[in-house]
Amino acid sequence: MLRRASEELFHKGACDDQVTIGFACWCCQRLRDEQNSANSPPRATARRASGMNKVSDFFIRANWLIRPLMDSPFHWLLSSRLVLLRFRGRKSGKEFVTPVAYTKFDDWILICLTETRGRKWWRNYTTPWPMELKYRGAWRSGYAVVVAPGSDEYRQWYERIFNRDGFMAKIMKIHDYDRKAGLTAAQLDILLQATTGLVKFAASEEQLRKG
Repeated sequence: MLRRASEELFHKGACDDQVTIGFACWCCQRLRDEQNSANSPPRATARRASGMNKVSDFFIRANWLIRPLMDSPFHWLLSSRLVLLRFRGRKSGKEFVTPVAYTKFDDWILICLTETRGRKWWRNYTTPWPMELKYRGAWRSGYAVVVAPGSDEYRQWYERIFNRDGFMAKIMKIHDYDRKAGLTAAQLDILLQATTGLVKFAASEEQLRKG
């Protein structure tokens, strides 16, 4: 369906680069494959707790493709699940831009990290720090901060995420999540062992502190 819609736009003159269309469809197919993989039956607990997540690795490998696509008129193919993150390093002062998965609740945008081990950008946000997000084609400026792993806020946010988007629990290797019961101690431990992180973004530093 995505390929058909993209080809229609091409024939209508919305884009004169059919290679871009092909890339967009390939990228969406890969994301769909990873989601289907997440819905497969659970394996051993040790593997679930390892934190090795194909979705996270795919985003890193496909950065060269996703970034230009998110900056193009075809951003809508991915922008329901991805945003571009832009910030300057606290120490280096260098600008970094990377695609990340997100979810949104009211005025909050949450960036879910399937694992923080081996990822460095989030370390700039142990305390509130400026961030820009390209959300559905438009840049938003604000502040962001890491939610303390294992805290009550961490648990509450992930329960909200899993309650609304059940497939996210499977991506995080939690295959038996119960919306009524919420996260069990064992499930929370799976998230923590996998170094699963959460960064919250708001329009102002004041909102971050109040939230």
